[in-house]
Amino acid sequence: ITPSGNVRALKPLWSSIVGSIFMHDFVVTNKYTILYEGSMDIEPVRQIIGRHPLQYNENRIARFGLLPRDEVNSKHGDVVWYDCSSAQSVFHFVNAWEEIDENDNLVIVIIGVREDGFFHNALKAKGARDWIKSATLKQ
Repeated sequence: ITPSGNVRALKPLWSSIVGSIFMHDFVVTNKYTILYEGSMDIEPVRQIIGRHPLQYNENRIARFGLLPRDEVNSKHGDVVWYDCSSAQSVFHFVNAWEEIDENDNLVIVIIGVREDGFFHNALKAKGARDWIKSATLKQ
């Protein structure tokens, strides 16, 4: 979605039809659409064996993708991914915005909601505050 509200052509980011990442939410700032690829796998085939289709994957490092919304200077689909420090999951985002820090660096602030024990303990969330600090300070 461009700043003027136009929807660009759609481009798939993932190709697996058997299972995929549970990408449940995203946020938009003035300059970016921000994608979140957490540590949840969704595989509908798990239901055949009586398991919940959503499962927490300790081996999948969470990451954020920044997609520029500039209509003139960006190409569609140019997502820049930033790995977090560990596997984690955020279920919903509340808001996001851009700030300039004391060194004139762009800082993107993102507020999200996590819940321990969500989806029958599939998330196994742990150390939310420590994760937020370590994930944001490394980038």
